[in-house]
Amino acid sequence: MSEDAPSPAAPAPRSRPSLATVARRTIGSRWIAPLVLVLVSFVTVTVHVESFTTISPVDELTHIDSLFHAPVPVHSGEKIGEDALREQACRGLDGYPSPSCTTPGDLDPEDFQEDGFNTGAVYTPLYYSVTKLLAVPLQLVTGTESLVTAARLVGAVWLAAGLLLTYSVGRRLGAARASLTSILVLVAMTPSILFPSATVSPDATGLVAGAAIVWAALVWEDAPRRRWWVPVLVAVLVAALKTVNILAIFMIACYILIRLASSWNAQRRGTDMDGQLPEDRRRPMLVGAIAVGAGVFATLLGWSAYVSASTVASTVDVPMNERTATASLTGWQLLVSFGQFLDPLEPSGNVTITEAVGFVDQRLVGMLLLAAVVGGAFFALGSPRLRALGQAMFIAGAIGGPLMTVFIFVLHGSYIAIPGRYAITLVPAAVVLAATFVRPRWAQVVLALGALAVWLVTLRTLLTR
Repeated sequence: MSEDAPSPAAPAPRSRPSLATVARRTIGSRWIAPLVLVLVSFVTVTVHVESFTTISPVDELTHIDSLFHAPVPVHSGEKIGEDALREQACRGLDGYPSPSCTTPGDLDPEDFQEDGFNTGAVYTPLYYSVTKLLAVPLQLVTGTESLVTAARLVGAVWLAAGLLLTYSVGRRLGAARASLTSILVLVAMTPSILFPSATVSPDATGLVAGAAIVWAALVWEDAPRRRWWVPVLVAVLVAALKTVNILAIFMIACYILIRLASSWNAQRRGTDMDGQLPEDRRRPMLVGAIAVGAGVFATLLGWSAYVSASTVASTVDVPMNERTATASLTGWQLLVSFGQFLDPLEPSGNVTITEAVGFVDQRLVGMLLLAAVVGGAFFALGSPRLRALGQAMFIAGAIGGPLMTVFIFVLHGSYIAIPGRYAITLVPAAVVLAATFVRPRWAQVVLALGALAVWLVTLRTLLTR
């Protein structure tokens, strides 16, 4: 090389990436939303548990007793045990005078509601056993003396699981991350979802049960011959968590039938088959749907037979049974529940300690979900899957109330005014539909700011209670 030739330029020193860049590369945008949902779940439930220490009026005494029994099931006609009675005596129940916490000796069950009968024998021990399995080590880690407090904190796990699984379903159906996350945070702050998630209640499983059955159907739909066992297993577990969860199973059965009918109709007419079920998947899906129905029926029938066979005392004198027992149903009793679940956050029977923010949030989000259900049923023209989900959700919301009324009458010979919380399992499908409609960037920003504001106000309300 001659002296006049220019020497090669030295490589520029590589700058070290900033901490923010490293964090962004490590976490990745796809992990931000799940982390937000987990954070919101654990922080909010923990603050709620600290703020609300009394017994919930939504049958929590019964559920606490079943928690202490787990994994052994409670038997029909059984009285509530001393541990659960002592919890209510020490915590109190608004509107119901309980014996003193310092009462010596064993407490008398007849001094408590329902004359001390445990009315939860209809529930399998699945929810209580899983909750207890997590609550016992949590007691050791946190030093919490009360199993009830630890079990309430486990509600954060149930809530986070429901939010994350709903998020997964939404992403599978094409919903934007921002829309999904914002709507899920708003839903998590509603009394329908937050209160049971922060108390001992099988209703805490409603969100994850509803999301699981939709997820199972979508996974199964992609390979119905190989994955037939997925919806069967999930449906059986969902029904075992709480009997009224069959509402979500009914909805997904409608979804499968609509998908099959739509595909057959498109093929017959020779129209576009994009997004429809190929012919080789239809028969396996029909057979699989029958297997799901058989599995759920066997689960419910088997548990009902066990409850009857394991009865330890007559339940004729149980106050709840006396109030709800009926020899027949009237047309009016069926009519009043028609369309009740179209808004799956219908506030009937809700309890809230977040005052106005909870009810306002629930009303507004309920209106959004109702609009999404109607829109999904009649206007989601771009995706056969979304349209079928919207139509199935509409059917379940419209006639789910009367069907549930008949189901309870046949199973228990009773009539109850169906509470809105029975529709929690329909919330995930409605959330996914709503998120797919929120596409403009400005709308996503408004939703995100609203979700952040509602979460912060909710926390402030709970902390200053």
